[in-house]
Amino acid sequence: MMKWATGVTVAPRKNPTFDRCYQSFLDSGFKPHIFKEPGVSIDPAFLVNGVTERMYTLGAWKNWLLGLRELRASNPDAEIYGMFQDDALLCKNVKPYLENVLWPCPNASVVSIYTPRPYASDSTWSYGRLPLWGAVAYFFTKDTLNSLLNHPIIRRWDGDKCIDIKVGEWCEAIKKAPMFHNPSLAQHISECSSIWGNDVAAEGDRAAFEFVGENFDAMQLLIGV
Repeated sequence: MMKWATGVTVAPRKNPTFDRCYQSFLDSGFKPHIFKEPGVSIDPAFLVNGVTERMYTLGAWKNWLLGLRELRASNPDAEIYGMFQDDALLCKNVKPYLENVLWPCPNASVVSIYTPRPYASDSTWSYGRLPLWGAVAYFFTKDTLNSLLNHPIIRRWDGDKCIDIKVGEWCEAIKKAPMFHNPSLAQHISECSSIWGNDVAAEGDRAAFEFVGENFDAMQLLIGV
């Protein structure tokens, strides 16, 4: 069994998605620690797996990055680190499935189980072209996470968004490719963006081209493998 450390960043939304998505994380086998921005209400039943309440709004990038640093500090023995966003809807049993297929390639920098339309492929694992799209559900090994957190590109960025773009720049700098799973094991379900405003919905290139569905059991993908 792999040692995992996972988290989820949560921000205020006009149409909240967190409760539905967090239940899908549990059904997938994960128990993510919650990194909560101010102004978010969460079902108390989901707080048992740990919550960090930010005293003031950090923004998407800083909450995500600080959350990864905190995951690493509190789980130094983890082999795989994952960070979800609060509008990521997963299918069932993703964790036991990934324990059978990770790490897909020695040259992989980051693994995304969310596969937006531009990265759809007939192969189970496909390389992502840059600039990178979609930081909805990322996974890192201990070594790749250390590389990410210590890299100048990441340490110097002081913006409040562009997670996927900055991760893509890091991938390019270290000459390791991001990898995407096909079909997508996660869907981006927000009706409005917590980063860009209410007019940017998760559709078109911002949605998975072929999501298996939240009731699909990912372990079925191992049949015949």
